[in-house]
Amino acid sequence: MPSYSLVCSFMAERTKFPAPGFAGGDDGGPGDVQINGRSIDNRRQHVLKRGDVVLVRTPGGGGYGPAALRDSVLVQRDRALGYA
Repeated sequence: MPSYSLVCSFMAERTKFPAPGFAGGDDGGPGDVQINGRSIDNRRQHVLKRGDVVLVRTPGGGGYGPAALRDSVLVQRDRALGYA
């Protein structure tokens, strides 16, 4: 079977600086792009070969308002859903 490679770049945003929170909310989580388990510079070109594994973690948005002021029932619901 012939061996092929692919040249690509990942123009992802918010990998170095997460989205800021608003009105006292916390910043979001940063994104990440990995090839074979190693974080890469997503703005550069990379050569992928058959069997390489690419993982793209999208960044989270910033929060709105101080988390400590949220209704405790909503906080418990979010934790149960795996958000916290």
